[in-house]
Amino acid sequence: MPIGEKIYVVGTGNDIKAIVKALGYATGSKIYTKRSGRNRISITGFHSNNSRFSEVQNRLSDLIQSSENFRIKFDSQNSALLGGGSYENHTVSLDPKLKMKKHNSFYYIHYEKRGGTNNLLDRVSRSIAGALLGTGSHHKRDEVLFNLWDTLTHELIGHGHDDYSGKLRKFESRDAAEWSAIRITNKVRKLRGKKNRDSLK
Repeated sequence: MPIGEKIYVVGTGNDIKAIVKALGYATGSKIYTKRSGRNRISITGFHSNNSRFSEVQNRLSDLIQSSENFRIKFDSQNSALLGGGSYENHTVSLDPKLKMKKHNSFYYIHYEKRGGTNNLLDRVSRSIAGALLGTGSHHKRDEVLFNLWDTLTHELIGHGHDDYSGKLRKFESRDAAEWSAIRITNKVRKLRGKKNRDSLK
């Protein structure tokens, strides 16, 4: 079990419980925590409950023992519309809507090369607009509802670990950084019996 105190979860008691539970689900682990201030806990380690999650567990272990501090919080102001979360300056900001067990406001798009633009951000933006309005440029079969545990995987285990390893600074485009985080997200989604957030074609 890795030991460290480099990942902090900030928020109300219920917010912290939701994030810790989701992180455990995303990594196939029991997460250990310690209160480290008012409305803040640190993740001190974990115990693996499933060896099939070894890649994400190894990434979590790296972050727990990192020389950098990582912070996770619900924040409607700083969480990006795309994917329900954002990663910036070692901080994962999550859309508060992810606290709901079910919602249908935001969608991932199943990426396929078709006519028109192949730019990820434009395609996802149009897909979200279509989902909200009930009319979109993509069929509903191409949309996948996201949730708290796979958003944490994408932002922390994906972008956060790429930042830790130095890969994030080396990507030639924003899309390349997204595909890297999508790959690990899809791996977890597959382990949990869900279809891919996006394909990597």
